[in-house]
Amino acid sequence: KKEKGCMWEGELGKLMDHTSIDGDCEYVEVPCTRQCGVIMVRSLLKNHEESRCNKRPATCQYCNQYVSTWEDVTTKHYNQCPEVELLCPNQCGESIKRKNQSKHLTACPFKIVKCEYMHCGCTWTGRQKDSMNHMETASIDHSRMLPIYFTKQLQ
Repeated sequence: KKEKGCMWEGELGKLMDHTSIDGDCEYVEVPCTRQCGVIMVRSLLKNHEESRCNKRPATCQYCNQYVSTWEDVTTKHYNQCPEVELLCPNQCGESIKRKNQSKHLTACPFKIVKCEYMHCGCTWTGRQKDSMNHMETASIDHSRMLPIYFTKQLQ
C-alpha cells in the first residue's frame, strides 16, 4: 500500500498481518463497522463512523427521546415526531408543533370556510379571517335569500 502513502517497514512475513482487515495499516480499505455498506481506507473510517455514517447512533433533536440510527431518525421518525415544528398548511405563517397542529387548524384565521348562509344559497368561500367582512358586505343579499329559503322549506 506504499503507493497510497503507507510508510510501514517490517519483516515480509508480517506484511499480511499489517495489511489485513484486522491489521493496523491506515491505508487498507475496510468496511464500516456499523455495517452501512461503505468501504474506505481505515484512516478515514473513524470520521465516517462518527459523523457521516447513516447507521451511527442518533437521538431526535426535537423530542430528545427517540434513539435509533441517524438514517431512521432523520427519514422516518422526523416525519411523525410530535415535537417537530411545521409551517401551517393554510399559509398563515405560523410554525406549529405537529402535536398542536389540529388544534391550530380549527382556529387558524387562514382556514377556508363557507358562508353561514350557504344553506340559503350563498356561494361565498374564503378565509376565516375574512368571514366577518363578508357577513357585513353581503347582509342585504343574505336577507333576500332567507325568505326564499324558508318558502322552499315549507313546501
